[in-house]
Parts: sequence; C-alpha cells; structure tokens
Amino acid sequence: MIPIVWILISVILLGFYNGLLLKDDKLSENDPQNKKIELYWHFVGSLIFIYISLTTWYVWDIKYIPLTLSSFWGIFGGIVHKIGLNKPFFFVGTTAKTDKLIRKLFPKNPELLSGILKITLILLSILIIVL
Repeated sequence: MIPIVWILISVILLGFYNGLLLKDDKLSENDPQNKKIELYWHFVGSLIFIYISLTTWYVWDIKYIPLTLSSFWGIFGGIVHKIGLNKPFFFVGTTAKTDKLIRKLFPKNPELLSGILKITLILLSILIIVL
C-alpha cells in the first residue's frame, strides 16, 4: 500500500508543479495573481525537494540528502530557469527566500553568487558521499 501512496504523491506534486508553472507563464508579470502563483509553485517545488530527499534517504542513505537538495536547487532550478522561464541558468528571482537573500548579499551580480553557491554545494555534497 505504501508504494501506491508514494507513487501517487509524486505524480500529484509533479502535476501541481508543472500546472502552476504553465499558469504562471500565461500571466503577465503585472497581473495581481502572478505573485500568488509564483509563491504556490515555489512551495510545491520545495515539497518535491523534500519528497525526493526522503526517497533518496530510504533507497540509499541519509548522506545522499545533501546531494539531492543541492542538485535540485542547482540543476533542476537551472533547467526550469533556462527552459521554462527563458532566464539565465543561475537566475535569481524575487520570490523565493533564498533569492531575496542572495540579491541582498550580492545586489550587483546575484547570478554570480548563485552559481558559486550552487556549484560549491553540489561539489561538497559529492565529497560527503565519497569520503
């Protein structure tokens, strides 16, 4: 029974995430609903991160969770930015809390700090597994 529920959760999360991205894409940035939809898809995206991390922990080991999280933040996010939003790979938006923090710390070129952080965290996560 647990595998059935686990599969259904993944399908529902991915469906909501993709549906919200499509809905966001169809709205103007000036539309009052746009900010709310962006918050929703960021929230659902974070649930996907957690869901995949729990799956990784169950299948392999807890030491794989940092790689899962950093890969989602760095690679998955980059693909969504590039393909879905037509933005730079290490694009820093204005909705996510991490984006707001990065923009505050590095206002002139937030994408540079974003790239450095994401690549560094992925590499450190791989070191945790290897060592």
